Amino acid sequence: MLIGVGSAVLFRLTLVMSTPSLSDDIYRYVWDGRVAGSGVNPYQYPPAAPELADLREDEIYPRINHKEIPTIYPPVMQFLFQAIYQIHPSLLAFKAGMVGFDLLTMALLFSILQGLDIDARRGLIYAWNPLVIVEFAGSGHADIIGIFFLALSLWLLFGHKTQLANVALALSFLSKFFTAMLWPIYFIMKNEKKKLLALSFFLVALVLYLPYIDAGPRLFAGLLVYTEKWQSNASAFALIFSPVRSWLPESLVVHLMILPYGYTADPTTLDTRTTDLALHISKAIVTVIFAGIFSYFFKRLKNDVQREGEVWIAKLGLIVMGSFFLLGPTLQPWYLCWLLPFLVIAPNRAWLLLSGLIAVSYWTLLEYDRTGIWQESWWVKALEYAPFYLVLIHDYLKSGRRSDHTGQQSRNQT
Repeated sequence: MLIGVGSAVLFRLTLVMSTPSLSDDIYRYVWDGRVAGSGVNPYQYPPAAPELADLREDEIYPRINHKEIPTIYPPVMQFLFQAIYQIHPSLLAFKAGMVGFDLLTMALLFSILQGLDIDARRGLIYAWNPLVIVEFAGSGHADIIGIFFLALSLWLLFGHKTQLANVALALSFLSKFFTAMLWPIYFIMKNEKKKLLALSFFLVALVLYLPYIDAGPRLFAGLLVYTEKWQSNASAFALIFSPVRSWLPESLVVHLMILPYGYTADPTTLDTRTTDLALHISKAIVTVIFAGIFSYFFKRLKNDVQREGEVWIAKLGLIVMGSFFLLGPTLQPWYLCWLLPFLVIAPNRAWLLLSGLIAVSYWTLLEYDRTGIWQESWWVKALEYAPFYLVLIHDYLKSGRRSDHTGQQSRNQT
């Protein structure tokens, strides 16, 4: 194992000195750190605002994407962006910080495996995963901050320290809001002091947002733009959105999306507003589907844990968060890194395959850099998702047949 861990560290060191090429998000992190370090609330103004003109320079500011949109990153990330910037205002410092959280996450996952009496070699699922190495050591994505707190929360939960695990989950939530969907696990698993769990989660969120409260309505302005408009590399969502948009009657779009807002029904406006309405309808559909999946599995959580053991918590995390990603309008490659802690504890062939295949989606980015046009190709998504779904369905059917066979044997014995 020493060779395995040493190699994992070496893999990261080979990329940490490189300039990010597959994503420019890290430039926004440095910018947010600079804004906060100057005494300005990073939620208050977008980078292009005249109020921030004095902070602009030639290295970071020109490379920031969507300069007209305020930051979308929650408070835990903002605190750390400011801290890293004050230590050293450079890309290397930010990348080194992310690799530090990456290595801490790796250590926590090996500790979890040891506590659950699972073969430590499974930790290499995370330590050697190319997606993890490229996204954090290569691109410096800040998602690793939230993933670290998620791993810390799981470590505390498996150690039966539910209240502390709840606080760690709140810190993960305040790094990226994905993990809110996992909070009911803690609430259901805890037989007493549930009010304290809810109160502590709320208080952590309140305390960390208080320093930024003077931004008022702008506190979530950037996030609202992201959730309303963004679409990228969608999976199941794309299969719903495309027919919904095709079937929308023009008269309905005019009635709901154009006349009430005083717009003119010219071809460009009609096209844009058709897309907007299709997004609203598609999001409503996937919300209902996700709510059904969520309710089904959480309703039977305690019985599943009794039958499968604590490992089921990791399986449930994979099911819930994986379903969320597949049904969402955006699935960036680094989002899948959130599933790796669960996959270390409870490996799944299909999801591990997708963590490799999702690299195909970068073809769209390469074409965008070459042509200046963002155009997702059907063959890219076919290469990315078709093998994943085939393996996922095959393994699901196979496990179902195995369960039926086991049940039949039990009935025959009785």
